[in-house]
Amino acid sequence: MPLATGESRLHLRPGTLRDTRSFAQLSQLLHTFYAALQLEALDLDQLEHELGDSPQRPLVRHILKRALRILTGNSSITEDKLDTYVPRVWEKYAGEAPQGFAEQGLDGLGSGDRLGVVLQSCELMFCRPENVRSVGSTDALEPRELRTEPIGQDDLHRRYWLVGDCRLYRETSKPVADLLLDQPESNDTDEGPRRSTRAAAQKTKTTVPVRFASKDALELCDMPRHRMREADGDLWELLCETSGDWSQMKRVFCRSKSSRERRLYKAISDVSVSAIQRLNKISKSRQTQEALAVRKRSTRIAMRQSLVESEAVSSLDEEPRPKRTRGSEPATKESREQRAKRRELARLSTLDFEDAQLAIQRIAESEPASADRDEPMHAWAGQQQQLVKEEQEEADDWMFRCSCGKAGHNYDDGRAMTACEQCGIWRHLGCALRAEARRTGREIDEDDWETIRYVCPDCRTPAQA
Repeated sequence: MPLATGESRLHLRPGTLRDTRSFAQLSQLLHTFYAALQLEALDLDQLEHELGDSPQRPLVRHILKRALRILTGNSSITEDKLDTYVPRVWEKYAGEAPQGFAEQGLDGLGSGDRLGVVLQSCELMFCRPENVRSVGSTDALEPRELRTEPIGQDDLHRRYWLVGDCRLYRETSKPVADLLLDQPESNDTDEGPRRSTRAAAQKTKTTVPVRFASKDALELCDMPRHRMREADGDLWELLCETSGDWSQMKRVFCRSKSSRERRLYKAISDVSVSAIQRLNKISKSRQTQEALAVRKRSTRIAMRQSLVESEAVSSLDEEPRPKRTRGSEPATKESREQRAKRRELARLSTLDFEDAQLAIQRIAESEPASADRDEPMHAWAGQQQQLVKEEQEEADDWMFRCSCGKAGHNYDDGRAMTACEQCGIWRHLGCALRAEARRTGREIDEDDWETIRYVCPDCRTPAQA
């Protein structure tokens, strides 16, 4: 995101759900206790999407289920029973159920209320700290790793927080936010031209203590990104979430003469190295999983098509050729046509799938009177058309059943998947990798997965097990 300094002061972006204190707190909590909550990889983009208007919320429901199970010790709590268990558990440990949850359920709440329910449900886990220790790896963490502190402050006393190793947040107190935005506790960005920062400082000099902002600090400060405020008037902003954001953020304080901001610049520079490496690793892993999933599906389609083509070629080769005799013109003509059809078949096998489909339609529609003579070729064309139809139906119809418990018809939670080479049932790629690693006794990298012929445990023979 671009820096909000200088000429960009009048162009603030709209605030989003990730620009809130609650989202930052939830992100840090999930990052610290991901093992106890059984999170393979924390995708904050997916979390924000599901907390919003997403029709499906597998990640949110999984987090709530794990939090309630840890708190109550009740393993019978499932994702489809959350609307019943959440009010019941809240009434026991928090004193009252979430407002409106009993009537509307999780899907009926607004994004902010839904975020509050998930955050407070996770915080309720610590009513039973012994349960959290029994299911997680918190005993191996140092106390300072469990306690989150800001990495520094600027000259306006705005605090900077590192959340989840690769996101940087800025917290601005209400008096400073009022001074910078010249619009106390307002979320509206379309209010006409604003007065200059110096004029705002002169107007609010009697109400805002001077210690919050000097003239130099106001002239050189990095302005807020948006106007969306918390209920208490504070302003939270997500400053860095990509590699480019971290590179730009270091430039804000690189020329500052203030000792406080020089310390902040050093802290941001030190943190940015590991944050950029982490973001690049996440991006590469995501691209690898997407490419691997596409490649696996394409390989299955190509194998089925090759099998049908080889069966068609073998049927043509087995057909006896007509004897050529001198003066036998019909036999000679028929033999030439058969050789022409065989050459056409070899040419079609080298075409792309779409071009071959068009050629198949032309063959099937041509020469209807000679269907008995060209029966093998028309049979091959019919098989190809049937294959195209089956692949189209398969693209929209599949069965998902994974060892982690997820199952369903046409189920897709957005994570990379792989299919059994025998039964064709899909499952999570990450779960399959871990299962194969346990079975073979060695770690299997995602790049090596393409070379493995995967057979699920249900189809595996005793010799393969």
